Amino acid sequence: MYLKTKKTLILTLYSVLLLFFFVLYHLEYSYAQNSYVDLTAQHIAEPINQGKTFKLKGEVLSAFTSKHGLKVITLNNKQKNIIIEVVVFPSIGKLKFKPTEGDTVEVRGNLSSYKGKPQLKPLSTLHIELLKKEKPTLVPLGEAIYKIGEKLLIGPVKIEVIGSFTSKKGKIHTKLVLDDSKTIVNGIMFNTPENSPKFKLIKKQKLVTINAKVDKHKGSISIIVNKINPN
Repeated sequence: MYLKTKKTLILTLYSVLLLFFFVLYHLEYSYAQNSYVDLTAQHIAEPINQGKTFKLKGEVLSAFTSKHGLKVITLNNKQKNIIIEVVVFPSIGKLKFKPTEGDTVEVRGNLSSYKGKPQLKPLSTLHIELLKKEKPTLVPLGEAIYKIGEKLLIGPVKIEVIGSFTSKKGKIHTKLVLDDSKTIVNGIMFNTPENSPKFKLIKKQKLVTINAKVDKHKGSISIIVNKINPN
């Protein structure tokens, strides 16, 4: 009786193990074959699809990282009329690339929503693939001033410091004049004390290119300088 019971137990465990490896194999095969359903606007509209896994290819509209390491990438798929947030929690791993505006990426993850807005939560950072890296076009300063609200690579320009001020939070911001010999416009760099790398670059370089946003302040054009690239 004891041997019979032991034999039955072994057979049961063997069957469970076989089932486990069978399921695991097919899951791995499914992932390897990228057998995910393409996300559509109809999928997003139907609540029954919440929690299901989809894939979506799109252009990066914006990418934000919180102080806690949470990344929010806004993707736009024009063909499918989908704009969706891709939420990357630190717990799923570190991205192998830095997503920037204009990049094309493909994401595979679970559909969800937050405060009425659709979200796609990647299965892991390995399921966020960079398909195309966008190379920004260099825009002359004279053209940039007409692109209000846009983030651009501007240059080459000469930058001159004309003053600084301290915000209520104790941050030092620098007032600038940008000049490319044809156009002169005011600008600003946030959080730039004299020992900051950005401030030092202004002093060292005669001409630079800048990653900046074109804005308006009190009715006049103002260039918000985010990054200075030495020539």
